[in-house]
Amino acid sequence: MLVVAVAATAAACATLAPDSRLNAVKGPAPELGDRCARATDILVQKGCQRDRDKAHAYLKTLNQGDQACLDPMFNPDMTNCRARVEVEDQDPTAIQIHLIDVDPNSSWAPKTGQKIWFENTALVDLYLQEKGF
Repeated sequence: MLVVAVAATAAACATLAPDSRLNAVKGPAPELGDRCARATDILVQKGCQRDRDKAHAYLKTLNQGDQACLDPMFNPDMTNCRARVEVEDQDPTAIQIHLIDVDPNSSWAPKTGQKIWFENTALVDLYLQEKGF
């Protein structure tokens, strides 16, 4: 469930140094394998791969100072966003976000105001979880 995954990820963020890429929230462990490949139905696999590619492409479009939505993930309609972030810094494999506007009912609410580094694969995995994969 996304709520559990987000809560676990958010809990893991509590110990991160805000400016340290070394302590970035990591993507899925290699031993877990590819989330999309684990799907038993070929149509589900293809849908998952399409959404994964879309999420990676979206992350590549973000620049320092851009705003994005984490709840729901990558929602282009910022008026319905429950957790708005601003991109603070990035490199090809990771992004630092600043949680700037978070609804008190969002699972991200305890992290309001924090700056957190995420590996791109971690954000993509959260997105795929949210999409039901």
